[in-house]
Amino acid sequence: MNFSYGQNLVLQNVSMYIKPGEIVGLTGPVGAGKSTFMRLLVGLLEPDNGIMKIDGYSHSAKRFREMIGVLFQHSSRQLFEKTVYDDIAFGPSNFGLDKRDIEAQVQNAVDIVGLDESLLEVSPFGISGGEQKLVALAGIIAQLPRYMLLDEPFAGLDTKGKTRLPYIIQALQNMGVGIIVISHHLDKLLEVAPRIIYLRDGRVCFDGQRQQYLLDDTLPLPAITNLMKGLHERGLPVNPDTFTVKSAMKQLAKLGLGDVDDA
Repeated sequence: MNFSYGQNLVLQNVSMYIKPGEIVGLTGPVGAGKSTFMRLLVGLLEPDNGIMKIDGYSHSAKRFREMIGVLFQHSSRQLFEKTVYDDIAFGPSNFGLDKRDIEAQVQNAVDIVGLDESLLEVSPFGISGGEQKLVALAGIIAQLPRYMLLDEPFAGLDTKGKTRLPYIIQALQNMGVGIIVISHHLDKLLEVAPRIIYLRDGRVCFDGQRQQYLLDDTLPLPAITNLMKGLHERGLPVNPDTFTVKSAMKQLAKLGLGDVDDA
């Protein structure tokens, strides 16, 4: 698939296949084409050439758009109803479901994202930015999409929300939802996505498993991975492929080089 803005070729021969229940992390530097790729997937742009399909449906089909749920980076712009409950229920309501089924899907979505139920009857514009993101995410989950596209999902979340998000993504995977997580937060992306796709200058220059990515010296790595690689090269018995601070601290604590708070 190719896409151009005028004479500027933004995406070149981009090809990928994502299965239901698979979690894929999409990353790359600013200007790599991540946002353009997202707009193509949700039907906001048309490719110059190539084919996009979801379970056999072309991107021009209504069913294509119904099968994919999108969490935008500025998720507050996705909210518009008078109450949090109404926002989450909006999608299922448009599918012609009865009240009981709508309530069940809203409750399931609220439980998955861990949203405080006391917020359901308040305005979505009177809550924090992190809570708004969870409301927007719950609204997408309530529609029972086949695939989900999460654009910078960690941005704007408080510590509790960032801790919760990997569990949300895992719960969606257990439901058979295919998920693309777009983020420049490489450490967070590696934590939630077993498969990584790296875009550079509009081309896919890596598409493979997380451990393969960590072994590729041509790709950027999280700062903590670079640190552990450096310590490993200096003879310390640490895992050079470490990509979370928590894991690194545990390894260093065993060597008497730091303390770990297990709380």
